[in-house]
Amino acid sequence: MQPGSSASSLSSILASNKRLKKNNRTKTTTVFLKQSTECNKNLKLLGNFIWYHGRLGKKATCELLQQNGQFLVRSARSKVDLQIKVVLSVKWNNRHYHFGIKKNGTYFSIEELQFDSIVQLISFYFTSKHPLTKRSKAILLQPLYRCVEFDAPYVLRGALNLAFVCAVVIFLYTFTIK
Repeated sequence: MQPGSSASSLSSILASNKRLKKNNRTKTTTVFLKQSTECNKNLKLLGNFIWYHGRLGKKATCELLQQNGQFLVRSARSKVDLQIKVVLSVKWNNRHYHFGIKKNGTYFSIEELQFDSIVQLISFYFTSKHPLTKRSKAILLQPLYRCVEFDAPYVLRGALNLAFVCAVVIFLYTFTIK
């Protein structure tokens, strides 16, 4: 799904989800991402997005989310089965909500709508402003970006290398042109 195409894409997603429900006669069960190669691959992919904060607890998440509509995606260990799961946390109406992203076969969902990837799920709810669940009516308004740390010695070495290269270029330019 392309971000920005909300009205037509919402109706097409709703239609495809109705078809999926009709075709899927078996009982849908909630299956959290398991700690496996598939899970690791998904988490590595999520690491490319600045709204993904990695392993983060509920308490720290609540401290970070300050404004209504702010959201982040994190990974957490389930207390029930000790598996790694992906959680979408959002502040809405001065409450903090933590939605486990469910995996059903090859699809990801929070409530009814199903998506091919977690990134598509987040993109859809963020661009369409569609409520995450009927009960909470929470809407994703603003991603909370993670702080990216820089290795200070590495950055300093890079700056020194650049200064050295500039000095060599200036030296060569000065003494070769007369």
